[in-house]
Amino acid sequence: MLLEDPNGQLEWIEDWGFCPKCGASWDAGLIPKMYIDRGHYGHSTHYSFLIGIEIQGVYDGVSVFQCPFCSQSWCRWCGKMLEEGEVHQPFHNSIMQQSV
Repeated sequence: MLLEDPNGQLEWIEDWGFCPKCGASWDAGLIPKMYIDRGHYGHSTHYSFLIGIEIQGVYDGVSVFQCPFCSQSWCRWCGKMLEEGEVHQPFHNSIMQQSV
């Protein structure tokens, strides 16, 4: 996923990586191979503590990720760090235009 680092630079991190704000690990352990082989987890190899948040009426699926340890949130689509309660406006507007 894309994530904005503290310097405003975008970087790609895995969802079992580390929070850029508090440094906590989201690694919740390896997914057993038998479950991966059955196709239940796509290309993932690790469980994750990372929280995916769906905003009803905006998008049918995860649009915001949140660290469970420090509560920092960011936009799934562009990686922008969000303030508490903030909905990333460019994302919100583009989804609303698509649904009309």
